[in-house]
Formats: sequence, structure tokens, C-alpha cells
Amino acid sequence: MPSTELKGKVAWVTGGGSGIGLAGAKALAGAGAHVVISGRTARTNESGLAELNKLGSAEATAERAAHSVEAQRAIFASALEQAPEGNEEELKAQELAARLQLPFDPLHEFHVDAELFRTIPVEVMLRYQFLPQRAEGEVLHVVMADPSNIVHVNQIELALARPLEVVVGPANRIADILEKSESTQRVLDEATEGLAPQIAKEIWRIIGEIRAHGIATLIVDKNYAAVTAIASRNVILVKGRVVFDGDGKALLAQPELLHQHLGV
Repeated sequence: MPSTELKGKVAWVTGGGSGIGLAGAKALAGAGAHVVISGRTARTNESGLAELNKLGSAEATAERAAHSVEAQRAIFASALEQAPEGNEEELKAQELAARLQLPFDPLHEFHVDAELFRTIPVEVMLRYQFLPQRAEGEVLHVVMADPSNIVHVNQIELALARPLEVVVGPANRIADILEKSESTQRVLDEATEGLAPQIAKEIWRIIGEIRAHGIATLIVDKNYAAVTAIASRNVILVKGRVVFDGDGKALLAQPELLHQHLGV
């Protein structure tokens, strides 16, 4: 009985009509994936399709894709329409990776390297929507949602002063990991200290989104107006001593306390 581990997933195998590509396509189809194969010739694709159909499983299906990029996009457009909810971003990223001939990472089990994250300004990661995977010497391996934007890739390299090796990943998962990562939380806790107004505004917007998703967030900042608009609990510490602990409404009702301890 075939596995259903990949049921509901769409796998695109280039060169899947023969050889190693076909072997990989069979493995994916046997695990329940809907397999799209593409190759240089229609004959090779038809041969590979026939081999896949011999598996005799409803899950082990395949479609022939002509070697042109237009035909491959048409196949993926069809797959997107049939894909289960939540897979659309993944399929788009997979199609982009194939088109750019770059590796693809679905980010199902992405491990956040906190030490590596701390070496990269969070505003740069948020602005260009990328995740650092690992460093090899001076080269930084990153997962990006849209590496087709060469200007953005160049700007990241300039900002970090190091070359990049790029992998394509789903935009929604990159955004989710950035918002939930310990490193991002740590930097967001420092909020807007010394940042340009536009960057500060963007960070407060992201904090608000994190809060809206029910994720507990600790913010350390003197911008009481922004903090009280988001936080359900506000604490003022003076040399380790709690001088206020309550909600934003109660804090704003004590202007003398704000003036004494926050200088406003």
C-alpha cells in the first residue's frame, strides 16, 4: 500500500521523464504526491508518465509538461487551483525556484540559529523578507521569498558586507518565522531606540500583528504612547523596583507618574 505522507502536495520534477529524475518522481508519487514531470522532449515525458501510471495508485499520478517555461507555468497554475488551502504560497515558491534554477526549501522544519540571527539587523531581514540559514566562511546562506529581485539581493549583500547563496522559500512561512523567532522578539523588545521614524513605524506595526495573533511579547521601551496602545499590562521599573503595574488606561490617567519616571 503506498504511503500518504505527501498526500495533497504537488511535486515538480524537472528531468522526471527518465533516469534519476524518474526515480525521484516515482518515490514522490509513491509517497502520495501529485507529481508534475517536465523534460526536454514530449517523448521522454510520455515515457515517464507511463512509468508512473504503472504504480497503480490514485495518489501516484503525473502530468506531462512540455519543455517550455510557458507550459510548465500552465501546469503549475492548474496545480495551484487544485491545491489544498495553505499550499499556494509553497507552490508559487517552488515554481519560482525551478524557474530561477535555485534550491527550494518549504521551511517545514526550519531551525532558528539564534546566534546567527543576532549578527544580522532585524530591520534588514524584515525589509527584504529573508531568513539566514547558515554561514560558511564569508558566505551567508539565506532563504528568500523573491530572489528574482536582483536589486534586493544586492542591497542585502551591501548591508551585510558579505556574499549570499540564495534558496527560495514560501513568503508566508518566512514572515511567520521572522515574527516568531526569539531573535526578532529580542530586537523588537528594544523597540524603536535610535531608529529612523519610518523603520520605527514598521516595527510597531509588526509588534501589533504579533499581538493580534495571541503571541506573548515583552516590550522594553520608553515610548509609553505606543506601548500602552498595544500592551495589556504595563510595568514601570525604577532601579529594579516596580513603581507601576497596571493597564494602559490606568497609566495614562497618572500624568505625574509619567513625568516623574519617563520624563514626559
